[in-house]
Amino acid sequence: MRSIVLASVVSLGGLLFSCTGVQGPAGPQGAPGETGAPGQNGNDGMDGMNGNDGANGDAGPQGPTGPQGPQGDAGPNGRDFRFTTGGLKVLILDAGVTDAGVASVDVLITDSNDRNLDRTGTFSEGAVSVSFVVAALQERSDGLPLQYSAFTTRNVTFDGGTFVQNGTDTGGTWTELDPLNGGRYRYQFGARVNVANAALTHTIGLYATRTFAGVRYVDNRLFHFRPDGQSVTKLRDIVTTQACNQCHTRLEAHGGARREIGLCITCHTNTNDIDPESGNTFDFKAMIHNIHRGNGLPSVLAGAPYFFNGFNNTPIDISTEAFPRSNNECE
Repeated sequence: MRSIVLASVVSLGGLLFSCTGVQGPAGPQGAPGETGAPGQNGNDGMDGMNGNDGANGDAGPQGPTGPQGPQGDAGPNGRDFRFTTGGLKVLILDAGVTDAGVASVDVLITDSNDRNLDRTGTFSEGAVSVSFVVAALQERSDGLPLQYSAFTTRNVTFDGGTFVQNGTDTGGTWTELDPLNGGRYRYQFGARVNVANAALTHTIGLYATRTFAGVRYVDNRLFHFRPDGQSVTKLRDIVTTQACNQCHTRLEAHGGARREIGLCITCHTNTNDIDPESGNTFDFKAMIHNIHRGNGLPSVLAGAPYFFNGFNNTPIDISTEAFPRSNNECE
């Protein structure tokens, strides 16, 4: 009996040895696990270097010649250069204003020998610069001439403010009336002329300059008309240029281009008459009296200089000016 039990144990031991020495088949796949948390973003890589430009390609073949275009319009007739002499005359031939407030003036521009000039200086030597003023002569209640009111104005900026001053017209258009012979032009004003009373005298003034052979020539002109077409019967002619030139030899202002009193009073009026830089008036009658009495003005005697902001913004101090005779002799 004891030997049989031993044999059984040995046999069982062999079976156990056999189970641990041989791998069994794989079990079934387990269920997927839960998704893990996202990882952190990696650092950006460095920019790559730009590549070299490629070689230019070969030029393509030239295309065929297109058909000939139509013939253009004939150009204007040629003009010969006009040989002229020195001097300058700008004659006002006619002027007027429409019901819509459009003013225009016709002029003839010549040299001192009445040879017609090209305004632009293309067909004759020396371009001609012309500036215009247009104004209405106001009247007193008894009908006597009073003072001008200018339609041509400009805006002046000073110390943060904007001031309206009388000036010349700069926004108009020129038309050549006789291209073959030259010299005749029509200027249409840019400023509107709103006629309040067509029976009043209206005046167009101009100053013109021309440089010929190094000499600067100047001309001033006036033209009086009534918008109603009737004859002019009233003018403001209190002080004349001839009277001023008894002392001044040749009256001239604003760089020498203004030489006619009749032109001055169309612009230096009692409207828009304040010089913003000094606060003094530009009204002609007051301004001229102050200038000729400069060193005797009460304000000057009190120690305050009297000045205007003049041509090209140059201050003009009149505190030392004096009339060469009695102030009562102002004829």
